[in-house]
Amino acid sequence: MRLKRLERFRTGGTGTKMKLGIPLPNSAKGLVLMTCPNPACVPSRFQLGGPAKGSDGQPAAIPAGLRAAARRDVGQSAITCPYCGADHDLQAFISDEDRKYALKVVRWAATQDAADHLADAFKKMCREVNARSSRGGMFSMRMSFKRGSRPPAPRAHREDLLRHVQCPVCTRKYGVYAIALFCPGCGAPNLSVHFAREVELLREQVSLASKAGDEDKDELAFRILGDAHENVVTAVETYLKHIHAFLVRRRFPAEAEEQFSKKVVGNAFQNVQKARALYAKLGIDPFAPLSAPDLRWFTDNLEKRHVLGHNLGLADRTYAAPGGRELPGRIVRLCADEVLRFAELAGSVVRGLETLPEFQPPTVPAPPASPAPTG
Repeated sequence: MRLKRLERFRTGGTGTKMKLGIPLPNSAKGLVLMTCPNPACVPSRFQLGGPAKGSDGQPAAIPAGLRAAARRDVGQSAITCPYCGADHDLQAFISDEDRKYALKVVRWAATQDAADHLADAFKKMCREVNARSSRGGMFSMRMSFKRGSRPPAPRAHREDLLRHVQCPVCTRKYGVYAIALFCPGCGAPNLSVHFAREVELLREQVSLASKAGDEDKDELAFRILGDAHENVVTAVETYLKHIHAFLVRRRFPAEAEEQFSKKVVGNAFQNVQKARALYAKLGIDPFAPLSAPDLRWFTDNLEKRHVLGHNLGLADRTYAAPGGRELPGRIVRLCADEVLRFAELAGSVVRGLETLPEFQPPTVPAPPASPAPTG
């Protein structure tokens, strides 16, 4: 029996014991779904595009100046989880959905090949009966066979995740849930890549606020800028929280669950002093990249977030208490340049944390030196 449909997926083996390779379903942007095999990894699901190709059609090599940031060369089968940083072979990351889809494809192809074989056998039998019947006799009979409709091949729909970026080291495209620490393709740290996307979105919000101001919609412009300002605080809190959790898991795995408890963390990462206290346990000052004046300005803007998000922008007595701030009941000052400066300072904090050893490629020991020739 010829298995014509199954043979399309053949990658090796023999005709009776084929090795099959079923292509993984792509999303609209050409990415395939991956799931981290680490059961403790959250959110674990991400999407990955194929390696960038050079002019010769082969995977393009990582430029020499960026090679030190990557864990592996382009084209290798290993994958890095963008969330927890675990390295495994590509097969370990294939999602359960895609494994089930592959089985459906194999089952459909085998069933249709078997049905084709039976249909050919029935057609042959009909031709033989008809040939004998046509030789003459008192009675004649003709047989015919018509196959029923064929079921369509299985299809899979994969939606793209919301955050879609490209690694600056290996240029591979991938999708994640809002934030990731590493490129899944080459394993390079990609924190700053994701924060750059946050800044890009903030610039678009600032542009919308500017357009509203040009149309004499000043209150709308203020609200949009206020939302942008709050988004900076949200991004700072999210990145500090995720980085802290990653570092604690790496350095003190036995204490991880206790360190992540709501009682310990709370909203600490919305406050400079509280965030510093948590990071101090790791021997890290996350705000070290900021100068003293920049840090004071950064701290004021973290505190401004409360009145923007919870008091319609009206300064309350707590916010107005330090000198130089708006009087209670007055609208806080806010302009586009301040929002963008706030975002850039937050980016400096993220880029500083990205240089920590836990984000760098593992150091490979140098091979032992060859013995010096004698004689």
